[in-house]
Amino acid sequence: MPKALLGDYGGHLMTDGYEGYNAVVMQNGITHLACWAHARRKFIDVQRAQPKGKTGSADVALGLMGKLYGVERDLKEIDDITQRTLERNMRSVPVLDELRAWLDKRINAVPPKSKLGEALAYLDKYWPKLIRYVERGDLPIDNNRAENAIRPFVIGRKNWLFLAFRDRALGRLRVGLVDFPVARIVLVGLPPDPQRIVRIVLPQ
Repeated sequence: MPKALLGDYGGHLMTDGYEGYNAVVMQNGITHLACWAHARRKFIDVQRAQPKGKTGSADVALGLMGKLYGVERDLKEIDDITQRTLERNMRSVPVLDELRAWLDKRINAVPPKSKLGEALAYLDKYWPKLIRYVERGDLPIDNNRAENAIRPFVIGRKNWLFLAFRDRALGRLRVGLVDFPVARIVLVGLPPDPQRIVRIVLPQ
């Protein structure tokens, strides 16, 4: 599926931890980035499991990640890519260095099968891809924008499976044919025409 979606694309690609993109990334010479939102969610899960009123390692990690996102909020008002890159180098890189030093101290001191251990391992595994966004001012820190754009299709898919279809497997196939073209159009900023897509992929 990644190869079919990306074709001969050779630019930058941000993903979660799904390994299926690795082959096409290497084949096409794609610059691969990892999403900070996914790394952050791991620590949010750890924080939620903490006893009420207690703080721990997850709070340290989330505090530093919050500083990274604070920089990004400030940069929303700056359109110049060179200036954004400079700001990230001055403000985000020191925070990343601090987070990396903290990670190196904690990763071998925590049971790897614990929630915190898994969060630390994820952060360590994808670290080179996570920090790559600071190299250019036009690269995003996460892929939340894309996720937000496709969320209605993900949420609605279960409902759509049974819309006028008796065969559940056929329902999945046809829903996929409908929702993914619409989602891709939304992501590139063009006004979708769902009725036209339905006429094409679901002929009478």
